[in-house]
Amino acid sequence: MASVRNDQNLLFPWATFGDLRTTLPAGVVAGIGIHGMDRGYFKYVDSTKYFQGAQPQGLVKKALQAPHFSPLLRFRVVCLNPVLEEVVFRGLMRQSQLSAEETLAEKAQRITINSGFFTAIHYNFSHSIRANARLAPPLFVAGVIFNGMMDATESIFAPILGHSLSNLFAFKRIKR
Repeated sequence: MASVRNDQNLLFPWATFGDLRTTLPAGVVAGIGIHGMDRGYFKYVDSTKYFQGAQPQGLVKKALQAPHFSPLLRFRVVCLNPVLEEVVFRGLMRQSQLSAEETLAEKAQRITINSGFFTAIHYNFSHSIRANARLAPPLFVAGVIFNGMMDATESIFAPILGHSLSNLFAFKRIKR
């Protein structure tokens, strides 16, 4: 499959499926990997008892159990949010930060800033600072991974797929 990412006439050169032989497996592996990382992180953090009582997933679990709200919430979290967040962070924001001759330090700075903003938009004011702090590290790492996928594939499809799968697996784990 040919990729259109080298076409200089595109307004948004990242808005492609790219080569599905690389973007599809990258998205699947990232979604599974991020979910595994989340499970390991939360298992460890919860065992330390430092964030005891600061588990915002309880609110998500309640929302999932509400029959009239659950399908809409699932669609939003598994489909809509990943598309919108990846278009904003890995698409538009990344495109505005890219430079023609990006050094490794500039790339690290771009990814750190982008991942920091990605983490910040997930801050929930209805939760305590401790509950938000508990979620920040895996969100930041996910942002770094999604940025790496975008840099490697030059396609928005891989981070969207990884993000969607990660959210889907998280939903299944929280629902139990």
